[in-house]
Amino acid sequence: MKPLKLENISVKFDQKPVINDVSLSLQSGKIGCFLGPSGCGKTTLLRVVAGFQRPDAGIVMLGGEVLSSSTRVVQPEHRNIGMVFQDFALFPHLTVAENIKFGLRGWSKRDAQRRVDELLDLVGLSSLARSYSHQLSGGQQQRIALARALAPKPDLLLMDEPFSSMDTELREQLAREVRSILIEESMSAIIVTHDQFEAFAMADDICVLHEGRVQQQANGYSLYHEPANPFVANFIGDGVILDGQVLSHNEVKTELGFIYGEIAPNLPVGCPVQVLVRPDDVVHDDDAPDHALVVNKAFRGSEFLYTLQMPSGVRVLCLAPSHHNHAVGSKIGVRLEVDHLVVFPQH
Repeated sequence: MKPLKLENISVKFDQKPVINDVSLSLQSGKIGCFLGPSGCGKTTLLRVVAGFQRPDAGIVMLGGEVLSSSTRVVQPEHRNIGMVFQDFALFPHLTVAENIKFGLRGWSKRDAQRRVDELLDLVGLSSLARSYSHQLSGGQQQRIALARALAPKPDLLLMDEPFSSMDTELREQLAREVRSILIEESMSAIIVTHDQFEAFAMADDICVLHEGRVQQQANGYSLYHEPANPFVANFIGDGVILDGQVLSHNEVKTELGFIYGEIAPNLPVGCPVQVLVRPDDVVHDDDAPDHALVVNKAFRGSEFLYTLQMPSGVRVLCLAPSHHNHAVGSKIGVRLEVDHLVVFPQH
């Protein structure tokens, strides 16, 4: 296991910046994630790490060894980095066992077979060793692609949108399964995805990218509860951002009323701010003095996610138990219960 470090990476396509001065790190044995919307530069950054894309500036280091710089480039095949592609890229003419064994050229026949058996057992597909890829389900193909990438014991494993062709429920399930397999192998890895729930299920350390820049690097809990800026607040989880004004060191006035909590010292009294309000901050309460109009609702099994319009016209989201079933067009009582205040300076 070797730590990964990127320093001031920049990439341009036709003189247009795609990656802009990105610096980040991943500890040995951890699972990282490049998360962001389409076009944010996450796949390009993964290709830089893999060696398929040469950066215009910056340094890539793995375990202290420089893999890319202005004066040195180690070719992809010499980086000891594994790769799982979006389409799995399994060889259709080879059996499952032969696919896994493909990367073990140079190993003795006995050692290679032992490693194949070990990985088949790890991914739970020992009974399919002699099957071909077209006989497997999408989830099984994904596990075999992972086993093939793990076979030569790389220093780092890269995965480019490996679950994108699967439905949402299967994506999260496979993400958890793959995480368990990587932990069992003590493998450092990076996954690229646009799906935050996939990132939460799999990664220890998530790097949120937007327009080629790192917006925040943290675990999923911190990204949700302590977003660094309005982009991260909007991208991670549900919620709305309301205009407000600082009244004291622990009080903000908004269109929904007064919200209390710790406010950063760089936001003085009278300062205009933006306040993040999550669906779980808005509590449905029939006895509350304030009422809101139900303009939309989404059934989520045990809960409804309501879109509510306040008398001022501002809209907020509210999670309520699904036995509180209110029709669109009706009014319900609501109150704020903000356990953690997230405030940004207003630009």
